[in-house]
Amino acid sequence: MDRINQSVREGLISELKALDLSTIAAKTYLALLYKPGASASFLCNETGVPDSKIYYALNELSKKGMIVVQEGTPNTYRALHPKE
Repeated sequence: MDRINQSVREGLISELKALDLSTIAAKTYLALLYKPGASASFLCNETGVPDSKIYYALNELSKKGMIVVQEGTPNTYRALHPKE
């Protein structure tokens, strides 16, 4: 996500929060748009969200139908396109 300008990233996070997402879920969703098929470990490194909270964000996104979970060892996560 380093390729996204900081002000653009903050704007996108604000937009996602306006859709009733938590900050950590918004950061996680953006990371998944950048890197589909990511593991929770990758997402922690990419977003700075601690592993104790990343699963809350992933659960929030899953409940809202914004991501797909591919079960495995480890599970991987893919964001659905915003139009979906």
